[in-house]
Amino acid sequence: FYFHPLSSYMACHITVGLIIILISLFQSKAASSTLFGNNIENISPYSLRHHHRGGDIYDSTSIDTTMTPEKERICIIGSGNWGSAIATVLGRNAARLPFCHDEVRMWVFEETVTLPADNTSAKLSEVINTRHENIKYLPGVKLPSNVRAVPDLKDACKDATLLIFVLPHQFLP
Repeated sequence: FYFHPLSSYMACHITVGLIIILISLFQSKAASSTLFGNNIENISPYSLRHHHRGGDIYDSTSIDTTMTPEKERICIIGSGNWGSAIATVLGRNAARLPFCHDEVRMWVFEETVTLPADNTSAKLSEVINTRHENIKYLPGVKLPSNVRAVPDLKDACKDATLLIFVLPHQFLP
């Protein structure tokens, strides 16, 4: 079995592109009403999950709401410029959407960075969590306060229901 190295590279970029397109589409009510018709007010997280499982998005009679669905827990695996950019969008959306937990975890490869203000060294995860900025890979862009940098991959992914991989292709297994 031969695995072409560009296939993982292309798959990663296609996945990232699709995520960005989906996020952009669902941010505006106009785009959502284009996708789902004029009944956008009748769509809830329950009906979206029901539709995802093959049901009718507008038929709420067959939706079992006796159990409250678990809120999505988002984890971004990667903290480079793409990971930080997506964390900015997802952090804002998670804070406003009722079916997402507010906190968005971002796995950070722990490294020591030099702070530009006083030339002292600090861990990148600590800088992101205190200054809400990735000063190494996306300087000048503020991350939402609900984005939390986690240097341990296992801790970052714990209880996550939505994993977003934003790693350079050479680091994928």
